[in-house]
Amino acid sequence: MSSESNADYLKFKVDGAQIAAISGTKGSWTQVSYRVEGAGLSHTLRREYAKNASLASSTDAGWVDDIVWTGDVPEPYLAPNIVSTVATNSHMRFSFVGERGIPYIVQTNATLTPSGWGDLLSVLPEYVSETNGIHRFEVSPGFLGQGQMFYRVIGR
Repeated sequence: MSSESNADYLKFKVDGAQIAAISGTKGSWTQVSYRVEGAGLSHTLRREYAKNASLASSTDAGWVDDIVWTGDVPEPYLAPNIVSTVATNSHMRFSFVGERGIPYIVQTNATLTPSGWGDLLSVLPEYVSETNGIHRFEVSPGFLGQGQMFYRVIGR
């Protein structure tokens, strides 16, 4: 923050309600924390810089370095869908579409029975790209073993 103290403010709002306002010349950063209530609801987070008409002071600016969400992760709206697979030199790689911000788990099942699914804990999908709001991820389960193996991706 670099502004006229008690006059020019960097304001933070949640769903239109102001939750914090900081002004003046601060050190390298000032942490602002706020608990957003209402599980399962969508929220609008907004930051605004409000400059009054009087004195110009410092840089007359405020910066946001990072926003961290530590709350619950919503249920996926879009079910993950495997769209391509590639197997070369005993390795397998596949792509799937899903929602960014949802933790996905890759599971495998050699027998394709309901109780046969198990998590591949060492395999995490990697975000690759976005097209028209659809996010594409890639994952490499590793070496192809002997026999047939089935894979699926689920959102947690």
